[in-house]
Amino acid sequence: MGCTRVEMSFSGSLNVKQTSYAVLHLDKYNEDYLMLFPHCKVKGFLSGSLYPELGGTCQIISSTSFVLEINFSAKVSFQESEIASERQCTKQLTT
Repeated sequence: MGCTRVEMSFSGSLNVKQTSYAVLHLDKYNEDYLMLFPHCKVKGFLSGSLYPELGGTCQIISSTSFVLEINFSAKVSFQESEIASERQCTKQLTT
């Protein structure tokens, strides 16, 4: 189950802002996961070699109060592009 909404703009690269989520249920563990998606840019229009570049924060939130946060950042050099990510998993305190 999920929902997606996309806003696109062009400013030298195609900027794709996703206001999207997906819900995954694992029957084996009786757990639900809410997944929020990062933003994306499509670059390389001028060179004719298109490639995606993820940016921003993505979260996966479980029904057992765990939150996985993934921060995407691009490392671009003259001829190469690499997407780096930092991950952090925390447990939210319930009141």
